[in-house]
Amino acid sequence: MSVPHVFAVVTNWNGLEDTTECIESLLQSKYENLSIVIVDNGSTDGCAEILSQRFPTIPQVQTGQNAEVTAAYNKGLEYALLHDADYLLMLNNDTTLHADMIRHLVDTAQAKPQIGVLTPKIYYYDRPDVIWFAGARCHPWDFGAYDRGEGAIDSPSNNSTRETEYAWACGMLFSRELLEEIGLFDTRFWLYYDDVDICLRARKAGYKIWYVPEAKMWHKVSGSTGSKRFARTWARSKMLLYRKHTRGLHQVGLIIYAFFHSFFRLIFPSPFSKKINSHYGAYLSGLWEGLFWCKSIKTNIAG
Repeated sequence: MSVPHVFAVVTNWNGLEDTTECIESLLQSKYENLSIVIVDNGSTDGCAEILSQRFPTIPQVQTGQNAEVTAAYNKGLEYALLHDADYLLMLNNDTTLHADMIRHLVDTAQAKPQIGVLTPKIYYYDRPDVIWFAGARCHPWDFGAYDRGEGAIDSPSNNSTRETEYAWACGMLFSRELLEEIGLFDTRFWLYYDDVDICLRARKAGYKIWYVPEAKMWHKVSGSTGSKRFARTWARSKMLLYRKHTRGLHQVGLIIYAFFHSFFRLIFPSPFSKKINSHYGAYLSGLWEGLFWCKSIKTNIAG
């Protein structure tokens, strides 16, 4: 039996050192049928040229501009599909992989053909034994994600291979069949909730999402939250998610909830909402945009 072809897609924007470290960890992978493509999302610091010199055998796809992150993802996924990928590994450039990670993910996928998405166990890069992601449950009403084990030192409770309801785009493996059926990332989600959306679409199509603890990676968790742009984009994407995946009274209730919850958290802030409250006007603007913005979905997006 031939070894499935895995294509790793690594996105880059002015991230020379992070991308270099990510690529080097991929090159140390023990998986024997692995290809890599770098998607340069309009870098302006010359790192695209340097990466071409450092890794001359690895192709680069250029977006030509600093496009939506999801548009950059799709450029790489399209390239991988055109080059006969059986599985597509979506990676942020601020991640590093254990040498056996890909093998564990593929072995699980091969054993359970109904799986469309797989996620490794993800640790904090700067706290390498502390869990950042070990699977997540989906709230049945507002699609909120309840991470398992986040912030805790790794323990045996995180070591069971199991179905999960979400995987995060910083490191997720797709089957070719899934993407051919449901399409790629919805580029209306510029940055946030894009992975939530694609997981919901996968589950609606009857595919499973699995967490594989033997597969391990480390993530340099972004510190960019807390800006005006973050507050606006987060709120906008959340409202788009509500509009896309609900109908009728459920949708009306969630729209009202989104605005009410924002006021409630302004008065009674949570640790997360404190990152937003200093840019509350931008957050409300994002909710309003998500409520009324109706940009059409590109033809390679289903659902």
